[in-house]
Amino acid sequence: MANHFSQLAKKSRTNGNAEKIAKEQPGKPSLDIYKLGDDVLRQNSKRITKVDESIRKLAREMLQSMYAANLNSYEEGCLSIPGVYLNVVRPSTIKLKFRDEMGRPRKMKADGLLARCIQHEMDHLNGILFVDRVTSKDDLNKELLKEGFNEKDVISIN
Repeated sequence: MANHFSQLAKKSRTNGNAEKIAKEQPGKPSLDIYKLGDDVLRQNSKRITKVDESIRKLAREMLQSMYAANLNSYEEGCLSIPGVYLNVVRPSTIKLKFRDEMGRPRKMKADGLLARCIQHEMDHLNGILFVDRVTSKDDLNKELLKEGFNEKDVISIN
């Protein structure tokens, strides 16, 4: 593998922009998936100041873990709150700035499922869970109880 940024950037231009991760991941997720009630889900993330191989490895492992957990629903849910799927109101179109896996600044517009997924993951970076955005408290409490979660772990932001 190339070990200098310019070599990596050149390689990514010739081989496509992103490494492909197989959606079928056998076995157990490589990373722990935290569940509702785990304190780590409420912590703000640290800003990434340099995109290097360790960050790219983490991104690959996160994707592999998500695929290994078999979350194939288009309803809003979360690996951290298995079995709970509820309606959440979010903008259907977003504009964002980010750095790609090579550290290059990018801009994009997203809509539909991609926009929802990006917003969901950005919330995670700020210690917010999708259940915090649910407006129907009755539906929320019913689903949480059914799956064995505690409503005291929800921090409503509505």
